[in-house]
Amino acid sequence: MEDAPEWGQEEATGENMKSMTKRLGAGGSSGQPVTGHLFLYHGDEGTPPPEDVAVRYARMLPYRVGMPGPSYSWSAFAASPDEAAQAVLLGRVAPVITERMDESLVALTKHLGWTLADMVVVVPRKALSTHPKHTAWPQGAVKLLNDTLIQRGEIEFYNAASRALDMRLEKLRKEGVDVDGNLRLLKDMRKTVTEYCLSERALDIYRRHLSKSLSQHPKGNKLRDVPDEYVSGGHCFNIEPSVRELIYSFDVCGGCEAHAIQHAIYTGQAKTVAETTRLEHVRGESLVDNDNFRNCPLVLQS
Repeated sequence: MEDAPEWGQEEATGENMKSMTKRLGAGGSSGQPVTGHLFLYHGDEGTPPPEDVAVRYARMLPYRVGMPGPSYSWSAFAASPDEAAQAVLLGRVAPVITERMDESLVALTKHLGWTLADMVVVVPRKALSTHPKHTAWPQGAVKLLNDTLIQRGEIEFYNAASRALDMRLEKLRKEGVDVDGNLRLLKDMRKTVTEYCLSERALDIYRRHLSKSLSQHPKGNKLRDVPDEYVSGGHCFNIEPSVRELIYSFDVCGGCEAHAIQHAIYTGQAKTVAETTRLEHVRGESLVDNDNFRNCPLVLQS
C-alpha cells in the first residue's frame, strides 16, 4: 500500500483548497481534516465524510500512545497492546464496552460497590453529537480502518476487554447474581426516571432546589452537551466554577428518583418499577437515615 501523505503536508491551494474548504466547512484554518492529533472531520459531524477524507483518516488514524489524547485505548493501561490485554483479562482493569454499555454497568456496580440506581443517566452528555454509524461510511475506508486498528493493537485490546466482560458477568452469575434481572431493572428505571425527570413539574422542583445553593451557568451550551432548552430554561448549574463542572436539574432528579424506585423494590414495597411511586409521594421520615437521599430536595422538604 502506498504511503499516505502526512496530515497538513499536502499543498492546499487553488481548486484543491476551494473544494476542501467547501467540504470541510468548520474545519481548521489550514483547511485540513486534522490538526495535530485532532480530527476536525469535514464540517458536519452528522454525516459521513467523503471517501477521500475517510480513507486518509483510516490510513493515518491520528491517535497517540499515552496522554494527552486522543490516544490508543490500550496505551492508557500499559506499554503495549499485549500487556494491556493481560491487564484487563487478569482483572486489573474493569472493562466498559460502549456497544455493551448496560452489561458493563451491571458488572461495574459490583466492581465499585455501587448500586444500579447510581448508574441511571437521564440525558447523556454530548447527546446532540450524533455521528453516522460505520455502515454509512465509505466501505473501502471502513475496511482500511479495521486493518489499521488491527495493526496498531486496538482490536486485540477490544477483544480482550469483551472477553473480560464476559468473564465478569459469568462470575456474577455463579455467585448468584441475577444479571438478566439487573439488566431489566436498570433499563426500566432509566425509562421511568427519564420520562419523569424531563417533565416540567420535575424540572421545576429540582431547579428550585439547586438554585438555593448553586449558581446558574451563564455561558450557554457551547459544548452542545444537552438540548438548548435545558440551558435557556435555567437548569444548568456550576458545581464548582474553578473546575468547570456542570450539573443539570435532571441529573439530580435522576439519581434521587432512581434510588427511590430501587429502595421501594429492595424493601418489598413494590415488585416492579411500574408499581413504584415518585419521590414526592414518599414520606421523608422513612428515608431520613438513608445516605442515598441526603441531598434530595423532596426528602428534605417532607
